[in-house]
Amino acid sequence: MNREKPQLVATGHNQVWSWDVSQIKSECRSVRFYLYVIVDIWSRLVVGWVLEDHEKSEHAIIMWKKALEDQFITGKGLTNHKDNGAIMTSHEMIKFVRDAQMVDSYF
Repeated sequence: MNREKPQLVATGHNQVWSWDVSQIKSECRSVRFYLYVIVDIWSRLVVGWVLEDHEKSEHAIIMWKKALEDQFITGKGLTNHKDNGAIMTSHEMIKFVRDAQMVDSYF
């Protein structure tokens, strides 16, 4: 299915945040860590991050709540840009985004 790529524009802080989860290898082959990061696309500042030993929606939601609190915003109208990863499209995350009145954006 072909769909149009989103064209996101921010003219100031806290308008569009992009986030992802990266897997990080450890010295032990069987151990991996997961770095969750939110970036404000206008300023390119990291507004939220957490390093965990498991990939869970719960970790992402806690990170998002803290980032919103740290920036003194509610999330209303904020564009939440992400890929189609399992955490980003989980029922819990979609509910959180909806409850916070954010705008969902996928690439």
